[in-house]
Amino acid sequence: NNHAAAWGGGMANYVQNGGTCQSVYTNCTFTNNIGPWGGGAIWNTGYSNGTADITAINCLFIHNGGGGNGGAINNDGRLNAQSNATIINCTFYDNDAQQGGAIYNDAASNGTSNATVKNSIFWSNVGGGNSFYNANTSTTTVSYTLLNEATTGVGTTAGLNMIYNTNPLFVNEAI
Repeated sequence: NNHAAAWGGGMANYVQNGGTCQSVYTNCTFTNNIGPWGGGAIWNTGYSNGTADITAINCLFIHNGGGGNGGAINNDGRLNAQSNATIINCTFYDNDAQQGGAIYNDAASNGTSNATVKNSIFWSNVGGGNSFYNANTSTTTVSYTLLNEATTGVGTTAGLNMIYNTNPLFVNEAI
């Protein structure tokens, strides 16, 4: 339940000038975070020869967003830098952004940006490209994952055992 002034409503992982920053999140819940310029829950950026890496394991990303890109995660590598996001056993539900309702990748100005998603659920995320949006030469590889979309989108490689347009049958605990 955080609101950032610009990027990364829940947290920011940012590095520049050849540095390295690695963050690992296990069993976390990111809910109702707002990053007005992008990365409602997490903003991960490598800038000017830096390397920014995040890993999320068994995390929930619910109702995150903002006016920018990446309702849950904005993964951005620019100016000869790189950013990497590894997502394992996570659920992304009802995140919202202009592009990439759940995850937005951007590799600008000779940067690289890659996301790898395994064994996760993406449901009811809204944004250009639906759950995933890859700008410039960035890539996302997804496997063993359930999506409520018919495809993974441009720049996203669908690996093994994908499930499309199937309701994950969430249970309302309030009942």
